[in-house]
Formats: sequence, C-alpha cells, structure tokens
Amino acid sequence: MMARTTCAVLSLILAMPGIIAYTGMASERSNPPFAKPAKAGPPSSSSDYDVADRQKAITVPFVLDHNRVFVELVFVKPDGTIRKARAFVDMGDQNLTFTELLAEELQLDQDKKLQIRIAGTSLVFDEGKLTAQAVPDGSIISAAGTVEANFPAILLMNYDVVFDYKARTMTLAAPGTVQHEGVRVPCRVNPKTGLVSIEIAVGKQSYAVTIDNGSAYTWVAKRVASGWINAHPDWSRGVGAIGHANMNGREGEAGALLLRVPLIAAGSLQLQQVGVAGYTEMFDHVEMFDWYSKKAPEPVVGFIGGNVLKSFRIEVDYAHKATYWSQQSPIETDDMDQVPLVLQPAQDGSFTVIGIFTKNGKKQMDGVLVRDKLIKVGDLATKSATFGAVIDALHGPPGATRTLVLERGGKQLTVTAQIVGF
Repeated sequence: MMARTTCAVLSLILAMPGIIAYTGMASERSNPPFAKPAKAGPPSSSSDYDVADRQKAITVPFVLDHNRVFVELVFVKPDGTIRKARAFVDMGDQNLTFTELLAEELQLDQDKKLQIRIAGTSLVFDEGKLTAQAVPDGSIISAAGTVEANFPAILLMNYDVVFDYKARTMTLAAPGTVQHEGVRVPCRVNPKTGLVSIEIAVGKQSYAVTIDNGSAYTWVAKRVASGWINAHPDWSRGVGAIGHANMNGREGEAGALLLRVPLIAAGSLQLQQVGVAGYTEMFDHVEMFDWYSKKAPEPVVGFIGGNVLKSFRIEVDYAHKATYWSQQSPIETDDMDQVPLVLQPAQDGSFTVIGIFTKNGKKQMDGVLVRDKLIKVGDLATKSATFGAVIDALHGPPGATRTLVLERGGKQLTVTAQIVGF
C-alpha cells in the first residue's frame, strides 16, 4: 500500500475498467440551500490497495473551452445504474458541486453513498473533509446546462497531476511517480482545500498568487492592477473584461481593468506578454481576493488562469510542494483582439451585453447598448453555444467584422461590428 500524504482526503480502490470519471466546481457562487457532506462508502479491504495497481497513472482526454478543462464523469446511482456527466476541473475551489438535477438523481439529500469512477478506479471520500453542494441547473460555468459537476482541488491534491494542454490530456498519478519536466517552481498547498499558490514578481515587487485552471483568465486585485498601470503608463490598457477575461459575466467585469504585463517571473520561469484583468467585488462583505485568500495557502492578490496555463504542460506535485512548467507554445498576445463587448451568460443559455470596452477613455463600439441580448454571431446561435464558443466567435484580426443579431425591447436588429485590436 502506498503511503498517503498528510493532506490527502480520498483513497483509491479498484473498480470497473475503462470508466472515466471526475468532479469539478463553480467557484464564485455562494452555497445553495442544499449543502451536505458526501457520504463515504464502507472501508476498503487491504487487497484494494495493491501496490502495482496504485502505481498506474491514469491519463484521460479533456475538452478545452473558454480556457477551462472539462472531462466526462461517471457516477454510480443508488440503483446501480451508470450516470455520465460533463465535469469542470477546477484547482481554484475545494467544494464538490453538482447541478440540482444530478444531485437529485444521486439522492444525496437522502444520505446515499456517492460513487465516482475514473478510468477503472473508484474514489472513496473522507466524509469529514469533503463537502458536496448543489447549484441550479445550468449555473456551473454558465454553459446552458451542459456541465453538471466539477472536480475540485481537494480531490486533485492526493495525486501528482499533469495537465498537458497541447495533447489535451490530464494525468493523475500516485505521488512521486511522474517524471518531472520543465522549470521547477516551488508552491504552497492548503491541506484543507487543495489550493496551490506560488510567488511571482512584476518588476521588483513580489506577490503570492494561486494556480487556478478553473479560471479562464489571469486576474489580480484591481488595486494591484491600478498600481502597475500608474507605474507603467506605456503598458496597453483599457476598461472592460473582453475576450476570455470576460470570465463569469459578473456585473463588475464591465469595469475591470484590462492590461498586458510584459513580464511576470516565477523564479526562473518567465511569462511574457501576459494578459491580466484587474477586478474587485465584495464577497460576503469582504473584497474578492481577501475572500479568495481564505481558501488559498496564504494571502494572495490574484491567480494565474487559463490564458497562461494553456501554453504549458504543467505538473503539480502536491506531496512535495512543487510545480513543473514546460512551455509548449507562446502565450497568446492577440487574445484581446475582439468585438468589444462584455457579456453575461444566463442559466437559460442566453447572453446579455453588460458593458462595452473603452480604450483611452473612448468607447470602442457604437450601435450596441447595455442590456441588449446577443442572439447570433455570424452563423453561431448563441443560445446553443458555450461561453467559450461565443468568445471565440467574437475574436479575430483587428479590422475584421462580425455580423451580430441583437434583441432590444423584444425586437431583433442586425449590427455589423468591427474587431478592435488591444
């Protein structure tokens, strides 16, 4: 049997071969009325912990949408039947989250045992350390009901985890069994939540941030972004979270500062031309990143998100508190070249304009009003699309145009919108 780390919250037992399963999160949402601990199964026998089987790494494919990682989950329902669900892998949250419909099917409100399988391995949860919660259908990552669960940090932390963005695969391996690749960056791990933080430097100033693949973009506290802008008036900047910086569609994203940081260093790791959003909002009567810091290993000013991570193969060695970064492609520098709209997705799959990007104090688009509904982008009907697909449809080379169908006051209108270069 392999020794578990002190921060482990789950054990692995053998199960049906060939099954893929996971769970992920919807981090900025408050807990719903239903929030119960996930029930543990009976203790596994010693034969379940055969060393040879525990040493096997599990590699599964993932879908990348809106710079976020999605996998297929398989749950075993109380009647023994299989229930597949699309799940969101999120290093930025500790809670196991389900849609209300899935939670009802699994009968979690009746204290039914929760069974999840991944590539032939079942996960058995420590009842005292894992919390399951339900949210309204369609509200996990605002993906029109297509995402039904998550795979949170507290489940990932018992493994060596590798996200290979070029290959679109995620590997879960026993601690100490992965061949390290790339630049080593030490990290801290919160043993109660599984969140991971690293130290970065911008100029001569150091900051603590988390690594959060559940976040589509790199965000920092607005006060930090304002300080960078004041110190570097030559840096490109604007107001309004466009592109993948338009991460969740919260009202405050319309006023977010958007900038490009020429260099972020994490030890010997050099991150060049990084797009960053400066954001602030009150969560439970405290500023967002003060709230977020409560689940991080230390006080943090932000997180490194998917716009950076997708250019790397990243390993998180939770047991030895280290991350390894192998760059596979340059960080995108055209990711903010967009039709300059800030959008808010709804649970029914619709998208509403909540802001228009401004640059040098000037609004970058006419003909669209706040609270217009975006019905189509070219041939893409937004109500049947993911947030990532809509963002991608609004992206392109500066000067190119997109035909938008909007709804205003119950009537539809068509607007030709130009893509604005950041």
